[in-house]
Amino acid sequence: PGEPLSGTVRVRLGAPLPFRAIRVSCTGSCRVSSKANDTAWVSEEGYFNSALSLADKGSLPAGEHNFPFQFLLPAAVPTSFEGSFGKIVYQVRATIDTPRFFRDHQCSCAFYILSPLNLNTIPDIEQPNVASTTKKFSYKLVKTGSVVLTASTELRGYVGGQVLRLQADIENQSGKDTSPVAASLLQKVSYKAKRWICDVRAIAEVEGAGAKAWRREHWQEQILVPALPQSILPGCSLIHVDHYLQVSLKVPEATVTLPIFIGNTAVNQAPPN
Repeated sequence: PGEPLSGTVRVRLGAPLPFRAIRVSCTGSCRVSSKANDTAWVSEEGYFNSALSLADKGSLPAGEHNFPFQFLLPAAVPTSFEGSFGKIVYQVRATIDTPRFFRDHQCSCAFYILSPLNLNTIPDIEQPNVASTTKKFSYKLVKTGSVVLTASTELRGYVGGQVLRLQADIENQSGKDTSPVAASLLQKVSYKAKRWICDVRAIAEVEGAGAKAWRREHWQEQILVPALPQSILPGCSLIHVDHYLQVSLKVPEATVTLPIFIGNTAVNQAPPN
């Protein structure tokens, strides 16, 4: 964002071509559909739409012709994104507008914008992330106990390539063993169509041992954060991206959720110049 975008419209002709105008446009928009991988958009918002006239009415002789252009991109636009129900797309489109009985010619070229998310701008990002839940645990029909599941991470935000260190504590105050403990790094993308549509997928999954009866188990695991779309997508009101860590037991049924932010500048690091 805020950078100049320069390019050239190149026209190669085997014969002269009369034209009414040669134009180039630069656009950015978000489009959302109500069905997966559908191009019938039900919601749309535009970020910019600029056009330049490169040549007025005339005729181009046979041969190659080059028309340079430049656009200044706005300073605040969301990062490019493509998902199942929508996308944020930027493109340059060139058009040769011809007289009647001639076919118009056009082509387009996509480009990508990165609007970096500095994790240090998110409140309390450097604070430890902790969540806990207590579940009643019935066994042998008449006996009951409880299980306390606690999960934590050292940070609330990460960049791709960083190691997420997860800790889980299982306090089994019952006479029955728990199931193994599992953790998933999840990505939830919400799309604003006629109603909000949510698409959740697991990015990484790990599993560890549960806790024996009347025992307490402490589990530590590391997850290498892959390259992921950033959380939040500032400037876009139709697509929201959230990430979170879900730690769970199947027996008893217990789940804790830790919100995680994925960004481009690591916590406590200065952004690149």
